[in-house]
Amino acid sequence: MAIVLNGTTGITAPDIDVTAQSTDIVTTGDISAVDATLSGGVYLGGTGSANYLDDYEEGTWTPVFEGSSSNPTCTYDNIQFGYYQRVGQWVHCTGGIRTDTVSGGSGNLYIGGLPFTSENNTITSTNARQAGTIGQAYEWGGKAPSALYVFELETRLFLYKKSSTSALSDDTQSLTSDLRNGTNLNGLHFSITYKIND
Repeated sequence: MAIVLNGTTGITAPDIDVTAQSTDIVTTGDISAVDATLSGGVYLGGTGSANYLDDYEEGTWTPVFEGSSSNPTCTYDNIQFGYYQRVGQWVHCTGGIRTDTVSGGSGNLYIGGLPFTSENNTITSTNARQAGTIGQAYEWGGKAPSALYVFELETRLFLYKKSSTSALSDDTQSLTSDLRNGTNLNGLHFSITYKIND
């Protein structure tokens, strides 16, 4: 198939190996674009292994509160959403969560439902955390979470709060008992980028 650019055909690009399972040609003015479904991956910016991209995906996920001993029963309002984008071994997730009712649950508090399991690595799980960012936390019963992490081989976020000072050693895990029961409570908006295994 020839590439058409400004009416000139026969332009080729070197080092491209495309197996097209389906191809659509869309022409606007002088530019022709090709949508191809590739089998395998693509090299970007070079032909080394570091330039090889074999997976790209984007979609949605649903964050939910979970407990380490038992899960709380929650009714979520219109703030319960998650979006993700995967590029190779890296996944970027954003999300928001807020409850209208909470009952039960015990133990440490998590946000479950991540779209991919985090990587398995040779570092101990205590040190293999990948940190995210909390943009906003509001209307909690106990101290609101101030940090979140994903540890190795997990599909949930670990929530942490400050116990007294700003030292890392004074961070403690959030508890299901920190959740409040009532309308428009336990709000959390967050993002995280974490590594997964192929």
